[in-house]
Amino acid sequence: MPSQEMSDIVELLASAPLVASGTIEEQRAAMAAMLESLPLPESMRVAEILAGDVLADWVTMPNSAPGRVVLYLHGGAYVVGSKRTHRELAARIAQATAARVLIIDYRLAPEHPFPAALDDAVAAFRWLRDQGLPASSIAVAGD
Repeated sequence: MPSQEMSDIVELLASAPLVASGTIEEQRAAMAAMLESLPLPESMRVAEILAGDVLADWVTMPNSAPGRVVLYLHGGAYVVGSKRTHRELAARIAQATAARVLIIDYRLAPEHPFPAALDDAVAAFRWLRDQGLPASSIAVAGD
């Protein structure tokens, strides 16, 4: 028997418009409508920042240790998605890892072709290092 969380996800996906169809703008709107509607934990804290020149969110939970960071690259095949669409997932990651999560709004294709998103990820990593965090305290994750 599936968990309640799995049942909720299946229901959400069944009721949502297909993200993989339509124009890029329609796909972006569909993903935003689906994921930005997820309830966020009350104990989650979000601080919008600039990580160098990259828009980002610091997502923390009460157990987030300042010296532990996950640099998170949101899903969407580098074409759709944003730091806002993946805040709920970032909160789960922060809770599970007892770390702060830096979720970046990397530039999306096709407006910004490769290697723009990669450049943004590297810039955010360098910014974290410039804040005094050792590389051994930074994990890079994404979906």
